[in-house]
Amino acid sequence: MTSRRARPTLLLAPALLLAGCSYGYTNPAERLGTGEVSGRVLTSSGGTLTALPGVTVQLHQSYNQSFTRDTGRYFLAGLMPGRHRLLFSLPPDLALQRDVEMAWGADGQPEGVVLGDVVMRRAVTLQGRVNLPPYLGTGGNFIQVEQVTAVDDVTGQVVSLSLPPAPAPPALPSPMPSDWSVDYAFTGAPTGRHRVSFSLSGQTYACALVVGTSPDPTSCTWFGPATFLGGPIELDIPESSEGLKLDLVDVTPVFPDALATGKLRFRAAVSGASWAGGFDVAVVPLQGGASVAVPAPDSTGTWELDVAPGDYQVQVALPAGYTGPLVGPPTARAVVTEGRTTELGAFYAVDASVFSRASSACFVPADCPTGSCVDGSCAAGTCLAAAGAECDTAYLACTSVPSLLPCAGGRGYCAGRFAGDAVCVPSGQSSCLDGGSLVLPVCRPN
Repeated sequence: MTSRRARPTLLLAPALLLAGCSYGYTNPAERLGTGEVSGRVLTSSGGTLTALPGVTVQLHQSYNQSFTRDTGRYFLAGLMPGRHRLLFSLPPDLALQRDVEMAWGADGQPEGVVLGDVVMRRAVTLQGRVNLPPYLGTGGNFIQVEQVTAVDDVTGQVVSLSLPPAPAPPALPSPMPSDWSVDYAFTGAPTGRHRVSFSLSGQTYACALVVGTSPDPTSCTWFGPATFLGGPIELDIPESSEGLKLDLVDVTPVFPDALATGKLRFRAAVSGASWAGGFDVAVVPLQGGASVAVPAPDSTGTWELDVAPGDYQVQVALPAGYTGPLVGPPTARAVVTEGRTTELGAFYAVDASVFSRASSACFVPADCPTGSCVDGSCAAGTCLAAAGAECDTAYLACTSVPSLLPCAGGRGYCAGRFAGDAVCVPSGQSSCLDGGSLVLPVCRPN
């Protein structure tokens, strides 16, 4: 396939992710549970729109995700009122992002929302170059680069390029050439809004100068680790750019002012349950230094911190010793630059029950593997026939990285409690033995 390249103008004219979408905000409360969102994902082929199964639909900054059925239908459960970002992906080259607004209903419960049809888009590649900081100067200062990182605040994508580490003192590396640079690329990025920031870290030295501005490595003194920051680059990629490789402007990180600050803002919520136990929040500089003191959140559950410019790991965790049904949110990366606000959005802890609720939800019989949708829920089916030979030797437990063996031509998954007890559970079912004694692990909704 011929590669198409274009260089977009930054801050392109806003193009919302509405083209190719039809909305049906009929909001049939009798068909959706509270805090539930549903829609269909379609693909366009030869001018014809057809359902697209197998697309991952994920609530940003959480483990709450679902997969589209053969009808293209998806369900996500447990969303609370507010604005949420949904990320759609089907590797290697389809991606989309959408925002959804959930509201309180007249009964005091979160409304269910039907988003309608969304046409999946080809992903874009965002690529560019990071240059060596202008660190050479009086005294022959230079940096031995060890890592370059680009972070997209909007989608959470991170590209990190590691270089060979500098030798430990007193051994000294050769100075890097002044025209040194490294290329990066975000592949599989959705069209829409992006905000990309950069960090470049390594070891710093001061050397005597020889001819011109060339440092003499035999005279160098090690200063210590340092982080240089660049960006952010803010842009809004229109859907007309789908499938393109887009060249962003070159970035030359600079050493931040030691007295400067930037803001880091995020909030925490729970998907699928109420929770009053609070969260353990840690903001840790990745290039060394003490953790940032984190104040209590405001009345909306939002944290806003004034921090030194730098590269941070942000973790919003359930309290130590918690043993309930909630699954904490993933850790995030945040690059904070001088005088700017880095907005990470919401971190979501998820009640494990939302997975089974979403996997069994339906609108029409075709949404269900068994072909039976009763009162908005797929009817349980019996175990698929002739499954023993496929599953008897493949007991696969529920783990943090789910790995279930497909069976019956992909229409189900092997599951069981021990070898000889495994059966083929139809896709989308939480149980299949008479009496419902076998439950498909909730860590692999399907």
